[in-house]
Amino acid sequence: MNKYDGLARIILTNVGGKSNVVSVTHCITRLRFKLKDESKANTEILENTDGVMKVMKSGGQYQVVIGQTVGDVYAAVMDIGKFSSGGGAAETGGSEEAEEKKGIFSSFVGIVTAVFTPIMGMLCACGMLKGLCAAAVSLGFLTKGSGAYLLWYYAGDALFYFLPVIIGWTSAKKFKLNEITGLMIGLTMCVPTLTSLATRDVIGTFLGNDIYINFFGIPIILPTNNSYAQTVIPVIVAVFVASKLEGWLKKVIPTVVKSFLVPFFTLVIIIPATFVVIGPITSWLSSGLSAFTLTIYGIAPWLEGMILGAIHQTLVIFGLHWCYSPLRYNNFATLGYDTLITPNFPAAFCQGAATLAVYFKTKNNNTKGLCASSFISTIFGVSEPAIYAINLPRKLPFICASIGAACSGFVIGLLQIKIFSGGVGVFALTNFIDTETGSMTGMIQMACCILLGMAVSFILTMLLYKEKAPAKKTDAEVAALEAQASQG
Repeated sequence: MNKYDGLARIILTNVGGKSNVVSVTHCITRLRFKLKDESKANTEILENTDGVMKVMKSGGQYQVVIGQTVGDVYAAVMDIGKFSSGGGAAETGGSEEAEEKKGIFSSFVGIVTAVFTPIMGMLCACGMLKGLCAAAVSLGFLTKGSGAYLLWYYAGDALFYFLPVIIGWTSAKKFKLNEITGLMIGLTMCVPTLTSLATRDVIGTFLGNDIYINFFGIPIILPTNNSYAQTVIPVIVAVFVASKLEGWLKKVIPTVVKSFLVPFFTLVIIIPATFVVIGPITSWLSSGLSAFTLTIYGIAPWLEGMILGAIHQTLVIFGLHWCYSPLRYNNFATLGYDTLITPNFPAAFCQGAATLAVYFKTKNNNTKGLCASSFISTIFGVSEPAIYAINLPRKLPFICASIGAACSGFVIGLLQIKIFSGGVGVFALTNFIDTETGSMTGMIQMACCILLGMAVSFILTMLLYKEKAPAKKTDAEVAALEAQASQG
């Protein structure tokens, strides 16, 4: 019997029961349900349940904020609900109807969430591993040719290099494609022979691009870095198209040979389509998007940094902070670094600083305990406990933290600090170390910006926030309590 079984049963009951669940996934702090009918959910009961911090409805999802134990609660929900390994309640049906009710933006949020949340923990871990190796080289503890460096650094780098493979798997789960087929699409995009095509002789040009190989006379145009390794958007689109193709093939191929002919024809069609059509188009769009956003960023980086810093934690509340993940990882693939999203990094620390100020201002020992644990969570990049347990209910600390994050974002934008791998929390500071040169300038600058944002958040909260005094009991209430005491 799992100690989270009771909470899982309450959650399942109050989201409308197992039959109302289309699918369920989880991120760092929240369960993300897709429900057939959200009106069947009992939000008030859930929000008053011990173990549930908050309930949010955003991006076509019914999000139950749990906190750091979300993985254990998710496992209990999956076990009690007898859901499939992908988090879906496929046997209940109704998923198509639920999808039709969602708008374009909600669908986009759902796709990004489903694709990235299963691997975010490992993405952060691998980014930290690369950053720590770069720091060790800079400080003279390791050399780039040492066995320890090679094993640890490339263990961290492997996930980013083979990102299309991992994204192929998570996308296949999202789009209900055979997961092995999704992996095969990603693997083909990373196979060494196809990632080294640019080493061949140029056989022609097309639209200003060098051509190294063709498919029955149709030129194969490579992305700007001449490889689909580390890319994100091309494989997501390829898997989506493959899911539609597979669905059609299952209808037309006889059952007796489906097991091998469906994947055979899927690969025969989708792999050339990916390299000839899907890959080039999505690569152009990705490069155009990066160029556009970086152009705007170049015009007023301080303004973009200030705005993103200010609104990041508000986006966290609505679960919309995943929206810019594809852009960040696209920049990693095309540029080797990202500057556009870095201003959001200090935001969680700023929430922690505001929570720390509340700790010193409050006289309530229970609140002090919540502040202490919430502050520790923010240091590791998890801000939801601080938001929902302390800052948001009191409003002013949340606003002060957002102002502090805006100040740090302003400076980050001015300095145009680069991050080289994704990650959150204090350990992810190493991701600002240049993995090529070993320069620690970016890490030091980011650490200073974090301290700036925390200082502003803490000081503003200390100056402006006033703990509400407990309501005084009326004479009648005092008399009633005395009467109860005398009867006892």
